[in-house]
Amino acid sequence: MGQRGERCGLLGAGGLNGVQLKWIALITMLIDHTAHVLVEPWSPLYLGMRLAGRLAFPLYSFLLVEGFVHTRDVNRYLGRLGLFALLSELPFDWMNGGLSFASQNVFFTLFLGLLALRGYVVLQNRNLPSAAYLWCAGMCALAWGMRTDYGWAGVALICFLYRFRENILWKTVSGYATLMFGVNEMEVTALASFLLMKWYNGQKGRSRLKWGFYLFYPLHLFILAALRYIIKNVL
Repeated sequence: MGQRGERCGLLGAGGLNGVQLKWIALITMLIDHTAHVLVEPWSPLYLGMRLAGRLAFPLYSFLLVEGFVHTRDVNRYLGRLGLFALLSELPFDWMNGGLSFASQNVFFTLFLGLLALRGYVVLQNRNLPSAAYLWCAGMCALAWGMRTDYGWAGVALICFLYRFRENILWKTVSGYATLMFGVNEMEVTALASFLLMKWYNGQKGRSRLKWGFYLFYPLHLFILAALRYIIKNVL
C-alpha cells in the first residue's frame, strides 16, 4: 500500500481530504483578491480579508507537493501549470492595474516550485545532494528574478513542504519562518494553514472540478478587474 493509503489508515476517516483543502484555499484566495481589488485599503474589513487570504498559498503549495508525490506524469503536471501561468498573466496584470512585467502570477511560482522538486528528486537519486540543494536555490533565484507572486519564498516554501513532508514540526517551523521573513508580517495568519495540513487525512477526495480549480484562477481575476472597471467608469 502506498503512503497515501498508510496515512488514511493512521488517521481513519476523519480529517480533511484534498478536495476540501482546495475549497478552503480557493475561498480564502477569493476573499483576499476581492479585498485587494474592491475594498478600501487598510480599512478594518480590508485587513481582515487580507489576513484570511494568507491561508491560500501555503495550502496550494501543500497540495502541489501531494500532487507531485502521487502523480503518474510530472511532465503533464508541469504542462498544466505552465499553460495556466500563461493564460492567467493578462487577467493578473489587469487586476493589478495594467500590463506590466513588474510581477508575475502565482502559477509561475507553482511551476518553478514543481520544477524544483523534480530536479531535487532526480539529483538525490543520483547521489548528488549538494547539486539537489543548489538546484532548488536556483529555482528560488529564478522566481526572485522573474518577480513571481510570493517570489523566492514561495518556491522555498514548496521545497520545505516536500523536504519535511513527514515531519509536521519542521514543516511548520521552516515554512512559517520562510513566509514571515521572506514575504511580510501579514503572513502571520498563515500559521492556520499549517494546522489544516496536519488535519489532512491523506485522501484525494472526489470532485468533477479538476479543471475548474485551474480555470477559477484566471476567471476570478478577470471578473474582479472587470467589476472594478465598471464601478469606477460606468456606475
